[in-house]
Parts: sequence; structure tokens; C-alpha cells
Amino acid sequence: MQTKPPNQRLSQRSRELQGRALRPRAGHSGLVRSKQIVGEAPADLIVVARVAGAYGIKGWVKLIPESKPSSSVLLHTRKWWIGTAPNESTALDVVQVRSQGSAVVAQLGGVTVREQAEALRSRSILISRLDFPAPTENEYYWVDLIGCEVENASGVALGEVENLVEHGAHSILVVRPKHLSQAQESDQILIPFVAQYLLNVDLPAKKIRVDWGLDY
Repeated sequence: MQTKPPNQRLSQRSRELQGRALRPRAGHSGLVRSKQIVGEAPADLIVVARVAGAYGIKGWVKLIPESKPSSSVLLHTRKWWIGTAPNESTALDVVQVRSQGSAVVAQLGGVTVREQAEALRSRSILISRLDFPAPTENEYYWVDLIGCEVENASGVALGEVENLVEHGAHSILVVRPKHLSQAQESDQILIPFVAQYLLNVDLPAKKIRVDWGLDY
């Protein structure tokens, strides 16, 4: 199963919010313009895309987002950072950005020719968690669910959310059993993130309650 991104959002009904295009504000053309960001990189940067290379001949870059392009957080914030790791990132001047098929394309300040854009290939694009659009009720970002303690309806601790994966129509919590520091794939508990099994998500307490037996 393929690991999915921390900026992915999902609901108790297992609807992938990132699979639904967020409606732009009235009068918004889908293009985002920004001024250059200054200052040190925030401590809560999340990788949301990688640079796939140049787009066209005028310095635009092609990005492969970690979520569906039409609803990527890249389209809804003006504060981007680029680098190989969160602690090695530089603020970007985002001139324009839009979804383009299965990708996102952007014009960056100071990048005016194809060769400059190609030089950014394989770099990560990062955004502060604080700059993510606010999820609606019963919708969650994956990054907020990872690390949550999971217990069942009887109060039995099942473990900690290690990851989330996409499986057809819904997402799955990958839970590492409490007694294992590094669970093998065969030891992981896989719980569908759907209303049938999900009882409660308490993000401030980092706890998830599920209707799930130890013998499932």
C-alpha cells in the first residue's frame, strides 16, 4: 500500500477532502500572487510537493503535489518554502500558481528561464501547518492523526497511528501496537477510517476511539 501525504484531509465518512476541489473565493481566478517571504523557516513545515522540473520555457516549474492538484494546499496559501529538508529551506516568492492536469505549475520570483527551473528539480516544497486551510467539521489532516493513541470501545489501548494509506474508496489507519517500537508489516493493525468503526477523534488529546476488537 502506498503511503499518502500528511497534508491529506479526510472525513469520518471516508470522503477524501483533497479529492474535492475547494471553491475559490468570489472573484478568485485560481491564481495566487504573493510578495517575498522573509524570516526564518517555521518549525512546523510540512512537505506538500516536489519539483518535477521545468514547465514551458519562461521559468515556470512543474510540481507533483502530495494530494490531488485541484485541492492542494499549494493553491490556498501564499507562503511557500523550498529545500531538501524543513531545516534547510528557503522562502519563495510565488508569483502565480495553478493546477494543471495531474500537477501544479507555478511561476516563482527570480526564475525566468527554463534552465533555472530545471535546477530546482527534486527539491521539496513545504508549507507551515498553520497556513493550511482550516478543515470543516469531521474532516482531518493526516498529519494531525499521525501519532494519535488508538483505543477501542472497551478502553483497550491498540497502539499509535504510525501512518495512513489510501485503499480504494476510503483511507486506513496504520496502527503500531503499543508493545512494539518498530512494528513489522504483519504486526500492524489496519483500521478503515470510516464511520462504521470510528467512534471519536480528539485531536487536542491526540486520541482516537474505534469500534475494533483485538481479534479482528
